[in-house]
Amino acid sequence: MQNSFLRNVARLVLMDRGFDVRVKTGQGYLPGARLIAVKGRKKIDVAVKASQQRALSFTWQPDKGWRTLRFVDLVVAVVPGEEDDGAADVFGFEQKALQRKFDRARKGLESAERSVGFNMPIFIPIDEVSRKNLGHNVANLKKLAIWPVHLNAQQLAELIERTKENYVDQFRRRFAAENEVDVSQVMISIVGKPK
Repeated sequence: MQNSFLRNVARLVLMDRGFDVRVKTGQGYLPGARLIAVKGRKKIDVAVKASQQRALSFTWQPDKGWRTLRFVDLVVAVVPGEEDDGAADVFGFEQKALQRKFDRARKGLESAERSVGFNMPIFIPIDEVSRKNLGHNVANLKKLAIWPVHLNAQQLAELIERTKENYVDQFRRRFAAENEVDVSQVMISIVGKPK
């Protein structure tokens, strides 16, 4: 699975969780890596991290803090499924909890006299045990997740089809799910005056 597809999965999972989601564009953002999620009056800045290694990484900037992490409220991580091929796991993390973990990892690297460079990301495994020596003992980020979603191969295939929907179709499907009605019963009427 390509990371661009995994970032789309994050957006669709947030939509399924009842958020109105739009992609935030900006210089240096990968497509779909930054989102604005709105539910009611609550607006959330989201960073999407797609990883093939079942680990999250952020870069430490000594004068500013954690790159990307310091600008968001929520981090959505999308990684390949732990056990079954073709599956994916999606985790939602609050920014402050992740920041504390990454601070611990950075301090562990510094106390082990390992360099923490400006452009060198620090990795923390999603799972309890890392396959690599990362220079610190911080792991098991999935325990911090405020919500997990496991998607099997069939559910991922359905998500691929949903990426082809237009905005109105997505809205109808979300509205139907939130109100527990059949999508065929949801009618949309758009009224407005031309300029």
